[in-house]
Amino acid sequence: MKRKRLSAKKRRAIRRAVAGLIAAAAVAFSGIITFGDELGLNTPNWEQIKASVGAQDQANLTALPVNVFYIDVGQGDCELIHTPSGNILIDAGESLPENAAKIISFAKQLEIEKFDCVIATHPHSDHIGSMADVLEKIPADQIIMPELPEEETPTTRVYENLLDTITRLEIPVLPAVPGEQYEIAGVALEILAPLEEDENLNNMSVVVKMRYQDASFLFDGDAESGAERAMLASGEDLRADILKVGHHGSRTSSTKDYLEAVQPEIAVISCGEGNSYGHPHQQTLDKFNALGIRSFRTDVNGTITIGTDGNTYEVITEHGSE
Repeated sequence: MKRKRLSAKKRRAIRRAVAGLIAAAAVAFSGIITFGDELGLNTPNWEQIKASVGAQDQANLTALPVNVFYIDVGQGDCELIHTPSGNILIDAGESLPENAAKIISFAKQLEIEKFDCVIATHPHSDHIGSMADVLEKIPADQIIMPELPEEETPTTRVYENLLDTITRLEIPVLPAVPGEQYEIAGVALEILAPLEEDENLNNMSVVVKMRYQDASFLFDGDAESGAERAMLASGEDLRADILKVGHHGSRTSSTKDYLEAVQPEIAVISCGEGNSYGHPHQQTLDKFNALGIRSFRTDVNGTITIGTDGNTYEVITEHGSE
């Protein structure tokens, strides 16, 4: 009998479903470990857990010392910066159990016991939805967030839950002030935005540039054209080798002037497969092509790892565009 070959879309859906089950099992086991340790029981270690649930190593490390993971959390954003000196988490995807499970699974695989810094770019659920659940399992030394005007501060359950968690865990909060620079986890961070108050919370996104020696990475949150214009007008050096594209590749971001100022070699788009917004929009992809910018996207490539030694780069994708 002739076997019917599954479509690429169905194969990706199956892989993600399996990965979600594995990650959820891993989180459940991590709770058992904590509980078992408190009772003095003989509980399994992480390697035994992975073997017991058939877990695959999803956190694919390059051979280079600094690795940035653009974690596939569906229609949302999550980036994890992993260095020999520490770890930084930027956003955490939508409020879904599988997202928190995946992020925690990555952290376990990378032997992360705490984050040196967490950045919540802006209070939309597809960026901070799972952050409280992650912080419950993996503490943070500090969290950077935009300082919102009172009239624009959301009262959503997700945002208030995050604020309650930060307060209860006594995590120091640093407001995102443009021009502020930090040395964290062996890399330099510079806050570029938000520069102006805006009722559009996407334009209140924390935009941060990371430097490691001569390598630079720019993380744009959901910054749209208004925020891009403000950054261009600021006179700041926006050049970066790797750009995490604003607003999931929407036509409302990635203006030609902004892309020409950043001059990225690689653009990474975080978006969900078959999302209802049509992200990334073709206009954005056309700009990348016209400017010779190589692009990767989580809806096609899954989790994307970009490693650097400060001079060269290596890219690993969870799966290709088959």
